[in-house]
Amino acid sequence: RTRVRRAGVLDRIGGRPAECRARQAGQSCRIPHHRFPAAAESPIPEQSLRVGEAWDALMPTANLVKSSFTSGVLDPRLYSRVDIANYERGLQQGTNCVITPFGSIRRRGGLRHIGTLSGLAAAPRPVAFSINSNAVQYLLLLADNKIYFYRNGALIANINGSGNPYLAATPWPLSAVAGIRWAQTGDVMIMVHEDYNPRALVNGGADHLWTLTSITFDAIPDIDFNDSLSPTPTSEVQTIVFGSGSAGDTYRLDLEGVLTSAITWAGDGSADAQNANKQRIRDALSGLYVTGIGDIVVARTGAMTYTVTFQGGSARSYGLMTYIPVTGTLSGGVGKTTNGVPRTEPAWSATRGYPTTVCFYESRMVFGGTKSRPQTVFLSAINDLYSFSIGQGLDDDAIVRTLDTDQQNKITAVVPGRNLQVFTEGAEFYFPDQPITPENSGVIPQTTYGSVRVRPVQMEGATWFLDSAGNSLRQFVYSQVEEAYAATSASRLSAFLLNAPIDMAAISSYADDAASLIIVVNGDGTAAVLNSERSAELFGWTQWATVGEFCYVAALAGNDVYFVVARPKPDTSIVYTVERLDETCYTDCAYKASGGAPSTTVGGIPDVLWGFICKVRGNNTPMKDMTTTTGLVTLDTPVLSFEIGLGFTPIIQPMPAAIVSANLIAVHRRARLKRCFARIKDTLGLILDGYEMDGRRCDVTPLDTAPTAVSGVVQFRLRGWDVSIAPVITQDKPLPMHLLGIEYEVEIN
Repeated sequence: RTRVRRAGVLDRIGGRPAECRARQAGQSCRIPHHRFPAAAESPIPEQSLRVGEAWDALMPTANLVKSSFTSGVLDPRLYSRVDIANYERGLQQGTNCVITPFGSIRRRGGLRHIGTLSGLAAAPRPVAFSINSNAVQYLLLLADNKIYFYRNGALIANINGSGNPYLAATPWPLSAVAGIRWAQTGDVMIMVHEDYNPRALVNGGADHLWTLTSITFDAIPDIDFNDSLSPTPTSEVQTIVFGSGSAGDTYRLDLEGVLTSAITWAGDGSADAQNANKQRIRDALSGLYVTGIGDIVVARTGAMTYTVTFQGGSARSYGLMTYIPVTGTLSGGVGKTTNGVPRTEPAWSATRGYPTTVCFYESRMVFGGTKSRPQTVFLSAINDLYSFSIGQGLDDDAIVRTLDTDQQNKITAVVPGRNLQVFTEGAEFYFPDQPITPENSGVIPQTTYGSVRVRPVQMEGATWFLDSAGNSLRQFVYSQVEEAYAATSASRLSAFLLNAPIDMAAISSYADDAASLIIVVNGDGTAAVLNSERSAELFGWTQWATVGEFCYVAALAGNDVYFVVARPKPDTSIVYTVERLDETCYTDCAYKASGGAPSTTVGGIPDVLWGFICKVRGNNTPMKDMTTTTGLVTLDTPVLSFEIGLGFTPIIQPMPAAIVSANLIAVHRRARLKRCFARIKDTLGLILDGYEMDGRRCDVTPLDTAPTAVSGVVQFRLRGWDVSIAPVITQDKPLPMHLLGIEYEVEIN
């Protein structure tokens, strides 16, 4: 503070060197709003102190309150947008934390180690499987031509009495599991991949009984691909021989149960009449749905004789046509000359590929696109899930619809929401009618954002999907006002958290202090997490990170969340672990043990942790970090409960301090964070700008016992000038942390 007396410093803060010289001569010295006594009235040290106080008094001071964090992490491009409401509720950083419906923010739960798969070249795929109710939940892990099964966090052994903890001989190699899509009805799960015939996975009534069978369909719709791979057709030939009758008589033809409209006989005595008969027969047969594209030729091959040739796209082996008189005396009979061989072929096969996505809707199984027909939707017959025969076009018959638009719309997902929704690479569609029937099955385009091949999720009445750019999560929701679907962005203000997403899962709010979560796994190994609770106006993003990389995520119906994580080993090799989000854990890849008598040795630590410096908790208290290479650790103190795992660091930093009032505007000025008051709940080890809170009160907590979690207000005294002031709140120990709000005192230059 003695440096404040220098004339140059006083000059910079508005003082005048002449006045300082006058003060040294024993005269009064005036700095605006402050008067100092003459030098003779006080010794020099006191004068120095008062000048220092004047320095502080010259600096405007403001107290800022952050009472809510509901806007989550915001894009750095918003650091000057102090005019929007999200700014005050937003964060610069929100890592490894979750936002509660109350607006507070707390440490995320740890990840409990469930299993390890070594020797894999890529990550296995987790899939949730439910039987009848939320009480029976399985996690399936699709690995290299194997399926592993977990229940209640434990691997199921001896599948089908084989002695193996997996179902062997599945068709999908590890390179294909990323492309698998699935849907479940009852205890049957249909699994599809564009290169493999669809499979049905069925539970046999016990945890270890499972069967996976290739589906044999009752009927597959035929498609005329008309390309070099199409079979060579053989024309079907049938001949109609007419008897006596008069011009003007009418009749119909029945082809495989489908009737033509009434055909008028023109007589057979002149070339004009004969040509009229040929044209009328051809037109009537071409209009039937059973004749494909209607490539039909009719020729007069004798007196009162007309030969019908079903060729090209209409060629196949038909049942014999039936002549049905309607009016008049005209008679007729039909005979077959040649059985046809079609150019059409099944819509999916080993040659053409198989369905790429699946769902169930209105008692139909729905396939969205195949490898060769990527824009076509196939709906099975009602209550006959393996029959895709379009039949006679009755209400319960199968349906085939192609999205014929002015652009390529390869289907990426079909979703049974409010309506049957179809997501493609270029646009979003839906079937507006309920129920869907062959007559009433139009597909209407809605929005044109397109979507990546990440399975959409449903939450809070909306379908959430990642658009084709991969940097925006959108909610596809119906607007009663516009009578159409909209797809508003849920990540516009936090888009930088999304980086080449590869998987997504959602869980609904499961506790009064837990919001609904949408977890998006990024290609860079992080996870972007949307914390949402509409009733609490909570809509904010945070980011999760761990040692290694998140690969996939799956959410079971009971809101259990599982991650597949790529964990690096000290020898640089990679192992893949299955880990469950657990609010009782404070570390990742956590191993926990409890029960029995207190002990100083703990064994059974999974080898994925060997060689790492791990965080340790004993009797719910942090202990010194430890490293194990044998799966056994020795503690200094006997413990009843024990946790060891990889540490993770929660980081919370509000948006830069912004003071905008009638008397003061300070957004980008240099400022000093003087003091900060943090209101916390059940918290220990909170660190604010490098200063750790004192969790022990010597007058309350004995020194030989662990401190208890603190609830209330803690104060931090801070110093230092900077631009864009905002405290960084973190924690470096595996301890509880729940921040309700902060107030900090800022001094502005």
